[in-house]
Amino acid sequence: MTGGELRAAQRASIGKDGVVNIKSAEAAIKKIIQGRVVRLTNCVDILGKAITDGPSLWERGEQSLIDEMYSGITEISTLSEGARKK
Repeated sequence: MTGGELRAAQRASIGKDGVVNIKSAEAAIKKIIQGRVVRLTNCVDILGKAITDGPSLWERGEQSLIDEMYSGITEISTLSEGARKK
């Protein structure tokens, strides 16, 4: 995910009044998870059914796992100021 894509997703979740719209933020996170998580291995839901990609993660994954995946995706998309200069 590029930094531009991340910023676009963040801007999409902010309403005209400058307040974060929860539905828009969730839609942006869903789009990121479903589009950027290509493959998972050794991951199953609580019923033992395999979670193999972004859409199945979004539908059946534990919220904490989704949060960690989103955090990891956005963390590698946000460069520090020093890294941007290099």
